Amino acid sequence: MTENEQTKICPLCAETIKEAAKVCPFCQTRQNRFCLLAAELVSVVVVLLVLVGLPIFCEKMLPAESDETSSLAFVIHRSDLSIDHPFWEANGNKSGDYWLTGLVTNKGSLAWRVHGFELKIFDGKNNLQDVAHPDLNKSEVFVVQPGQEHTFKVRFSSQVLEAGSKLSVRVQKATDGRDHYDPGD
Repeated sequence: MTENEQTKICPLCAETIKEAAKVCPFCQTRQNRFCLLAAELVSVVVVLLVLVGLPIFCEKMLPAESDETSSLAFVIHRSDLSIDHPFWEANGNKSGDYWLTGLVTNKGSLAWRVHGFELKIFDGKNNLQDVAHPDLNKSEVFVVQPGQEHTFKVRFSSQVLEAGSKLSVRVQKATDGRDHYDPGD
């Protein structure tokens, strides 16, 4: 370059180039100041979208704990609750109504509020005869703390339950035992 030519510094590669250059001969960057400003603006917009969009995305993908999501969380921990000593007896009021009693043991590290059970009835040859889903009344719902046991008694109906039937019982519905629960709801 000659001494009387006007020069400038490329903002990207810091090389000295002619003032009138539209493209840097070293890094091939356009020398339009609006192009450089646009690149910086795009970077700022992307950062803002991430900062604003991430909480919104998390809110949509991870909704607040509700009965439905709590039930989904329970599915993962269902094996933490075991039923010991299930026993059934006739209700006495009408044929086909029975009481199921037993003991729920919490082997996990979370407290669970038990709302209902799944009862499978098998005949003497281990053939599935019936499935019942007895739910506790709102006033009968109970919490089993970690490492603790809790007895239960729930009414169910079945037309196939007879002497010699075998029962398989598990907790079907449970929610987080730490949450506030109002049986009047």
